[in-house]
Amino acid sequence: MLRVQASPSRAAALIGAATVVILCACGLGTGPNDVAIAAVSVSPPTATLTAVGATQQFVATALDSAGNAVAVSLSWVSSNTQVATVDASGLAQAVGAGGARIIVEAGLATDTASLVVSLPKNSTTH
Repeated sequence: MLRVQASPSRAAALIGAATVVILCACGLGTGPNDVAIAAVSVSPPTATLTAVGATQQFVATALDSAGNAVAVSLSWVSSNTQVATVDASGLAQAVGAGGARIIVEAGLATDTASLVVSLPKNSTTH
């Protein structure tokens, strides 16, 4: 129980601040079953694809503050879906020529790989 001896407006400000702290701590490794993620690393760091539809599997490892690999949910995103898409398992697929960053997130930790799609001059894109 929070006991505050202050004016009503000061008490509201303190309670509001406490709420923010509690909300910010949720899901960041502070609960009894949560793991705090210190870093995530993606491999390979760079890749090149040479055909529309070609794929590249990216793999990520999340690390705790002691540097131990931990199993957590990962989120994958392509910075340029006109060049490549990426699915929930880290499998990127070429869509068109150009460059994209493949971004992996684990909690607040992120890492990025570079993907280049280099098509032959006589090739067409979708």
